[in-house]
Amino acid sequence: MKLNAAYIGYLDTLLQTANIAGIEKMIISEGQIRGIDEKQTTVIISKENVPEFGKLNVGMNRLGNLMSRLNLVKSTGEYEVDAVPSKNGTDVSHINLSSKDTSVQYRCASIEAIKSVPKAINDKLQWLIEIPGKTVGLASMAISAMAADNLIITAKKDGAVYFEAIDTNNDTFSTKFAEEASWIPEKEPVPASKSFSYNYPVKTVLPLLKAASNNGANSVNVMIGEKGILTVIVNGYDFFVVPSLG
Repeated sequence: MKLNAAYIGYLDTLLQTANIAGIEKMIISEGQIRGIDEKQTTVIISKENVPEFGKLNVGMNRLGNLMSRLNLVKSTGEYEVDAVPSKNGTDVSHINLSSKDTSVQYRCASIEAIKSVPKAINDKLQWLIEIPGKTVGLASMAISAMAADNLIITAKKDGAVYFEAIDTNNDTFSTKFAEEASWIPEKEPVPASKSFSYNYPVKTVLPLLKAASNNGANSVNVMIGEKGILTVIVNGYDFFVVPSLG
């Protein structure tokens, strides 16, 4: 089955975007994209801009390789993407990428081999936070200066929201970027205490925030759930980052 131009565009954007968060395993099935990184700290789930492979399921466990091969063929001019069904007739066996004089193959994984990819995130959304684009840049500089492994999002008792980072000597960086976070549940009262604090792996969350802010937006909206899972949208795809223990 040959993908049309729109779906090839979706696939290209999806691969480039997933790479930002280090997503290496992905399933495309029943009109849904779902993927996870190797450390199982970041998940992508979306029903928007899904590349269609007919009614075939697609399992991929080397997304970086597929992206590199797609870029390779793109560099040669006009190209095609052809999904070859497996013998069971329900999954894609491999994907052929080809231009006039060049071709490269990518062999897909079985769906059963990628069972660690969740179908949904079970975390009730609580807080909406608007992060100025300039603060994302400041956080990036701070992480470099502090050599920190985690970026901390903290709301104080008065509701003010901060980025924080701590180095190995317990030296701290802190910058206020919002007067308060907005309470999401409409039918529930705002809690008396608006304080919270969650650590997120910087190698994942910072590239996502930078990518979201680089799309021409003056600010980035993120959401935090009851369990601390952070949601950020990049190129129309929802990413979920699980907080670190410390």
